[in-house]
Amino acid sequence: MIGKKIYKFEKLDSTNDYASKIAKESAEGTVVIADCQSKGKGTPGKTWFSPEGGIWLSVILKPKSASCISLMASVAVYETLKSLKLPVRIKWPNDVMIKNKKISGVLTEAHGKNNAIVGIGINLNIPEFPNELKSVATSAMLERGKAFNKQKVINILIKQLEKKYSLLKKKKEKLLKEWKKYANIIGKQIKINISGELVEGKVKDIDDNGALMVEMAGGKVKKITTGTISAEL
Repeated sequence: MIGKKIYKFEKLDSTNDYASKIAKESAEGTVVIADCQSKGKGTPGKTWFSPEGGIWLSVILKPKSASCISLMASVAVYETLKSLKLPVRIKWPNDVMIKNKKISGVLTEAHGKNNAIVGIGINLNIPEFPNELKSVATSAMLERGKAFNKQKVINILIKQLEKKYSLLKKKKEKLLKEWKKYANIIGKQIKINISGELVEGKVKDIDDNGALMVEMAGGKVKKITTGTISAEL
């Protein structure tokens, strides 16, 4: 289903924006790919450096519930990059990291009723980053010292998305178990920035919707649905 229809472009402002425009009339699983993006989307308010060499794509999904869609996509990305022999891990909720540098991110946006646009950026064959990103971003090329066949990696990613999306719909608990394994965050003490407030606590679990369940200093468990983890202790 995923990838049965693929739109390919040399350049787009944003694959997510294009996918949003065609979502209503498009079949579930439609994929939009661009060689580069001029306004790639990162975390809210930020752009994603999207030159040629990276994988920039969006998938149109029509789930009954958008719960855990981003987590599902991060597991698919993890499996894809692991197949390239990269030492990746997932950082809650859906970034894929090598040590403390980001190699991939997922951005899911709702568009209309039951339309979820899942944007995925993978820093594949990127030889260098702007100075402001060098300390926080890496690529498969930089980590392995070689270029990869981009189309082959896209094919692996699409197959993984199909597999993990099916798993999410049929055996959600198994998908979440995989995410927990790859994130390796349960039981860890973390510091997380929530709208400018720094919160510290121990991760007890994630709930069925992917929220962090964090035990605070007084023993109270707080459900965290948004924020940026600044440290894992």
